[in-house]
Amino acid sequence: MLPMLLVLMIVLRMMRLMMRPMLLLMLLMLLTLLGLLGLLGLLLMLMITLVMLLTGLRNTRS
Repeated sequence: MLPMLLVLMIVLRMMRLMMRPMLLLMLLMLLTLLGLLGLLGLLLMLMITLVMLLTGLRNTRS
C-alpha cells in the first residue's frame, strides 16, 4: 500500500507542476491499460484454476 501511495503523491505533484491536458490524458490511458492488464491476469488465473479443477475431476472419475 505504501508504494502505491508514494506513486500517487508523486503523480499529484507532477500534475500540479504541469497541468497539461495531454499529460492527464496520458496518465489516464496508462492507468486504464494497467487496470485492463490486471483484469486479464485475473481472468487467466481463473481459467487456469478451472481447467486444473476439471482435469482433476476427470482423473478422479477415471
